[in-house]
Amino acid sequence: MQPMQNSPGIVIRPNKPQPLSFFGTEHLKSDLKGRSVRGGAVTIASQAIKFLLQMSSTIVLARLLTPQDYGLIAMVTASQVMDD
Repeated sequence: MQPMQNSPGIVIRPNKPQPLSFFGTEHLKSDLKGRSVRGGAVTIASQAIKFLLQMSSTIVLARLLTPQDYGLIAMVTASQVMDD
């Protein structure tokens, strides 16, 4: 950028753009191991909870539905899984 001149002898220099501090990642480097371990633990715990909820819903459906209806649900679910 070129400096601007208002009047003789006075030079106005535009301000340099400051780096955006909110994009910095330096604060994330401290305790990286701890963050990684906690993230892994949360992921494992959420997968375990998901498994338990799915298993319990399957058990409840198996108890409520007749064998023919449960077989129909199993076939529909299997076809939906293949589509995804």
